[in-house]
Amino acid sequence: MYWMVQRTDLWASEEILILLHHAGENEFSRKELGKYGMHDPPGITGALKALTASAVRQVILRTSGRYRLTDLRSEYLREGLSDKLLLD
Repeated sequence: MYWMVQRTDLWASEEILILLHHAGENEFSRKELGKYGMHDPPGITGALKALTASAVRQVILRTSGRYRLTDLRSEYLREGLSDKLLLD
């Protein structure tokens, strides 16, 4: 399956959050986020570093090497970014 966020006005971090929201329990690897994201590799890596920082912790890196949303970030997406949650 191929995922793509339809919006073109998103920051890399927003796009990652949306992709992880749709991944749910399946989570995504860094490689998959790079494949499905429409930002350059340094942009994806920088966004992941920011999202997983201990002060923010919107995304967690599991011991399996896959990323997933924290519960608080998932709630924010449903409430604050609901108009940007469309995927193709």
